[in-house]
Amino acid sequence: YVDLMRDRISQHWLTADVRATPTQKCAVSFTIGRSGSITNVQVSQTSGNYLLDTSAKRAVLDTNPLPALPREFTQNEATVELWFQVHQ
Repeated sequence: YVDLMRDRISQHWLTADVRATPTQKCAVSFTIGRSGSITNVQVSQTSGNYLLDTSAKRAVLDTNPLPALPREFTQNEATVELWFQVHQ
């Protein structure tokens, strides 16, 4: 599920207009509900680069919803923090 989540979000991450140095990275945290709905999306660690932070947050928002959480995951929701860094 983690690989699927990462792949889906990376497909929605548009970086063409992001001018970031290789050392700049940001973290976005969010909650995935049992049904796969994404809520509470926020930049939890800023890169100091508004375009990088905004594009990363937008990637998560645009991925909503994800597939439902796996049956073997016993909680009703999962809190996730993903790091974003542009590789040039």
